[in-house]
Amino acid sequence: MTIELRDLELLNALARSGTIERAADVVFLSVSATSRQLSSLERRIGVALFTRRGGRLRFTARGELLLNHARRLLAMLREMEAEVTMLKANNHRKS
Repeated sequence: MTIELRDLELLNALARSGTIERAADVVFLSVSATSRQLSSLERRIGVALFTRRGGRLRFTARGELLLNHARRLLAMLREMEAEVTMLKANNHRKS
C-alpha cells in the first residue's frame, strides 16, 4: 500500500470543501482526475473512505481516521518546511 502526499492533500481539500468539484479546484486537477485519484486511493488501501450522497462526500469512520492522520502529517510537513526555511535564512546571514 502506498499513500502519497497528493492523496493527503486531496483528503484535506475534500474535508474542507465537501465536494469533488470544489476539491478539484483546490488541488488544481480536473474533476475526473480528482475522482480517479480518490478511487485509486481507496483501491490501494482497500477500504471505502467516503459515502456519496447528492453530490456531497461524507467520510466513513475509516476515512475520518485517515483524514486525521493526513491533517497531522500535513501540519508536520508545513512546520518542517518553515524550520528549513529559517535555517537557510540563518545560514545566509552568517555568510
